[in-house]
Amino acid sequence: MKLGKRVFGAASCKLGRTVQVPEKMRDGIVELSALFCPAAQRREGFATALVGEICNEADEAGKVLLLHVAPYAPGGLDTAQLAAWYADRFGFQPIQAEPLLMARMVGATPRQSLKPVAHAAIQLTN
Repeated sequence: MKLGKRVFGAASCKLGRTVQVPEKMRDGIVELSALFCPAAQRREGFATALVGEICNEADEAGKVLLLHVAPYAPGGLDTAQLAAWYADRFGFQPIQAEPLLMARMVGATPRQSLKPVAHAAIQLTN
């Protein structure tokens, strides 16, 4: 699973190693951060497709995904809405309340099914 910036349409995020867990656990965990979609393109499915594909890649690579849930930009979802979005669509579960951290285990089942996303649609950038 390649780390770095990911882009799908108007949505982007970063994948990297985390320092939030003990060093011996870091190889099995990828941190998803800085998920962003401009206000004008929200609710068009770009972020959902991007995170969905990242979840598929993490499953294939046997990696746990970790993220810190916090609103990234004004006018977007609040913390509770973001947590529900990650849980319902992708199977993330809270692992710490303050600050809110969520993890997605390999093969986690979302509460809502997602449409498949073509691998070629996600761009890897440096």
